[in-house]
Amino acid sequence: MSQADFWILSIPSNGGSNSDLQDDLEYALVSGSTKLIQIVSPFNVPLFKVESLDVLINQNEQLAKQDTQCSAALSKTTEVIKSLVSTSSEELKDYFLVDGRTPLEYITSFQWNASRFRLSKSITDLSQSLTSEALALENDIRSRQTNFQQASSAYQSIQKKKSGNLSQRSLASIVRKEDVIVDSDYMTNIFIAVPLNAEKKFLSSYETLTNLVIPRSAQKLDQDEEFALYTVIVFKRSAEEFTSKLREQRYTVRDFTFESGLRETEQTEFDNAAEKEKHIRSSLLRYAKIAFSEIFQHWVHLKCLLVYVESVLRYGLPPDFSSVVFQPIEKADKKIKALLNQKYSYLEQNTSRNSKASDDMNASLDESMAGLNLHEEYLPYVLFTVPTKSFNY
Repeated sequence: MSQADFWILSIPSNGGSNSDLQDDLEYALVSGSTKLIQIVSPFNVPLFKVESLDVLINQNEQLAKQDTQCSAALSKTTEVIKSLVSTSSEELKDYFLVDGRTPLEYITSFQWNASRFRLSKSITDLSQSLTSEALALENDIRSRQTNFQQASSAYQSIQKKKSGNLSQRSLASIVRKEDVIVDSDYMTNIFIAVPLNAEKKFLSSYETLTNLVIPRSAQKLDQDEEFALYTVIVFKRSAEEFTSKLREQRYTVRDFTFESGLRETEQTEFDNAAEKEKHIRSSLLRYAKIAFSEIFQHWVHLKCLLVYVESVLRYGLPPDFSSVVFQPIEKADKKIKALLNQKYSYLEQNTSRNSKASDDMNASLDESMAGLNLHEEYLPYVLFTVPTKSFNY
């Protein structure tokens, strides 16, 4: 299935229905020599409460802003899910379900949820409720993501201590009690990460870097692909000078004091951090999956309000229009718009409103609409896009 976006089209009914418009589009865009759309379905728009003309125009402007806000909330939720799940389409599609259905299935069988969003409410109240709920979910997602990032950062920091090279990693799992001098008033161990290509030089020179270095005390404790880890015994009063000389020679002095049980303590810290990161990740992913479903539903309901309000503004009162949702094939946008422009060109010259409408109100509507730019690109019909490429698997 193509991952192209969906389009919602609305035109005056002229005695027809959504199904008639569906048949009309299928004939024009599917049955010809070149198939231009993947699927077309009726888009059912209920009757909403229409207040004054000024309110209707304000609602149209507000709905456009709220549509953008909901779209951004959905994009953020999508981004979070993709950051937590592998890029496998099979795995990802399970997280992009809407009320148990794929986005395609949901939008092509859309019905206004009157039990949650009562039609007795005004368009303003409905749009504010839809938007505020969607944004609240987005805020929760952002907060949970911050918690996850903090837990992940803490885990990675501890993991780096365990998995880095010998110039970085913790020495608790390497140094044993028998490798060090414990509770001495005069002597101490210095731990040095020596580059492998400088190992011979180090062994031949460390005894002469300062006074009070115990001869032949260098002991190799471990080695990786880059460094060898040594401990050298020195008198405490020369330790600072010795470490300074080591750094001058570009050796890495490791600040480490042996403590009994430190290895077990660090392992417990690592295990706890790993478990916390895993728990918060799972919780965030579960919540993001629920949030995606909810925000998508709210977003399509807002699209429904947009279609209604702009159709009334464009075609007049009482509301009498048909609407469908369809999915163009990729890169067919220009061809489809050209065909639609040609097919519905009569709407541009149709200056008369529905004869059943109030003549006074429609005259006022014409005057107000003259200065209202409903589309950046003017079209003689109502058309909205529903971008779904990023999660339509």
